[in-house]
Amino acid sequence: MPSDIWWGLLCVGAGLIFSLMVLAYELGRLRHVDAPQIAFCVAMAGVIAFGLRCLLTGEGVAVPWRVALLGLAAGGFQAVSTWMIRPARSRGPFTPINAALNMAFVPASIYALSVLHHKLTTVAALGLVLSVGCVVAGSLAAGGEKPANEPVGCVYGRSTARTRLEYVAFLVLMVVFVGVSGIAILYLTSLPLGDGGDWFQRFKDAYFLYLYVGFLLPTAISMSGVRRVAHVVDILGLGFLASFGSVVGMNLLGYAARLPAGIGFASVCVSAIVGGALVCALMFDEKRSAAWYASLACAVLAVLCFNLKL
Repeated sequence: MPSDIWWGLLCVGAGLIFSLMVLAYELGRLRHVDAPQIAFCVAMAGVIAFGLRCLLTGEGVAVPWRVALLGLAAGGFQAVSTWMIRPARSRGPFTPINAALNMAFVPASIYALSVLHHKLTTVAALGLVLSVGCVVAGSLAAGGEKPANEPVGCVYGRSTARTRLEYVAFLVLMVVFVGVSGIAILYLTSLPLGDGGDWFQRFKDAYFLYLYVGFLLPTAISMSGVRRVAHVVDILGLGFLASFGSVVGMNLLGYAARLPAGIGFASVCVSAIVGGALVCALMFDEKRSAAWYASLACAVLAVLCFNLKL
């Protein structure tokens, strides 16, 4: 199999696995489990998985302070973004929210082009524009009056100028916060080692360990009010589903990071957007307007641009 096709399949597969987190978050809404509670389980699973890997490989010993600090910062910002899901969900559909949570490649690509001076091809640039268009088109679906017989996926209230502005603000903040991780990885990738490798490939497991530690601390607050056993069971079940999507997807993302100028990140993130949109539409009957379809079309075209040399 040609290497280009292999990298493309790897990136798309990672994105689809990440979309399992959308399924967990939406099921959590139906069972009154908040997103930070599910995220807490994800963080625990990540700490255990990458902690064991660091112990087995010895990578956790003498980790440079920059790797630890960047990991903690990236995890902390991602944790804050999970606290935004509930208020954003009350103002608009989940598909654009999922898109924003998977747009880490936007700040990363800007960093790669402006600071690292990476080259961006015309096709990849078009893919980046289409990826941004995915969120822009999706944000047009913000608001909308609740119908009397509210379907499962429609939980947001009456559309007003303030509602739309607040919804877009949440989306932009999510993109910025999740983008910290992409920038951190690209920065570590840019630091060479004497053996021809780079800092990220050398300390990849340690970076992800600290990322999940940073993710764990803010989300632990959400568990303080849990009292009922049935609620704990729901949290653990949904947490396991989301953890599988996060930990496996994050492992694959580490390999996708080898692609230049954020192209690997974009392919993973846009694939996760498509998978999440299908989950919301087919399983939770999310309202599908013209803007919703335009958002999905932009995402699909972006995947093609980032993975095919036209």
